[in-house]
Amino acid sequence: RDEPPRTLSIDSRAYANEARAITQESTSLNPLVRELVSCGRPATGLDVRIVDPDTALERADGCVGEIWVAGPSVTAGYWERPSATAAVFDAPLHNRAGAYLKTGDLGFMRDGELYVSGRLKDLIIIRGVNHYPHDIERTVDQCHEAMRPGCGIAFCIAVGNEDHLVFAQEINRRDELRVDEIAACMRDAIYRHHGIQPYAIVLIANGSIPKTTSGKLSRRP
Repeated sequence: RDEPPRTLSIDSRAYANEARAITQESTSLNPLVRELVSCGRPATGLDVRIVDPDTALERADGCVGEIWVAGPSVTAGYWERPSATAAVFDAPLHNRAGAYLKTGDLGFMRDGELYVSGRLKDLIIIRGVNHYPHDIERTVDQCHEAMRPGCGIAFCIAVGNEDHLVFAQEINRRDELRVDEIAACMRDAIYRHHGIQPYAIVLIANGSIPKTTSGKLSRRP
């Protein structure tokens, strides 16, 4: 606790395309470098693994996967839900004894430190490239004066056989006459920073974005 937070500058293209954290020199002139903050080292007695959720194989240092945890502080499971408990709390890691909790979080380990990327269920995959909705939402928050921070949602819809990005954003009533300008600015920012052409931009009234009781964006029903 006495050490300052550790940060890591990585190549955002490799992070999205290959799910690997490749370090790069951070400069204000390079938009392809992103800064990540470590969550620190796992506590004593906790076994933290980064796992490919499809194969249950452990991923190498610096590679993104689902965070699996085992240890005395992990609860025994869901109350009177044995099948759900077996699926989430008793996950077997390939070639390793014991059961792990599948946290549903994505991240990677580097030099013994844990970096969290986002939620597995919220991951947006377009043309084989991984995108984290909170990254896109942060980009939009900063792209125009009309944006209401924390009041936009990035999500994916299927159109035919392809997945496409949709962005829904709250705007104030006084900005309704500038919808074309706002939408164009959003499209430009998303393309420049993430390489995606949004399928649709949806501008909605204040208070329309669903949120949890703690004020977090609710991206799924």
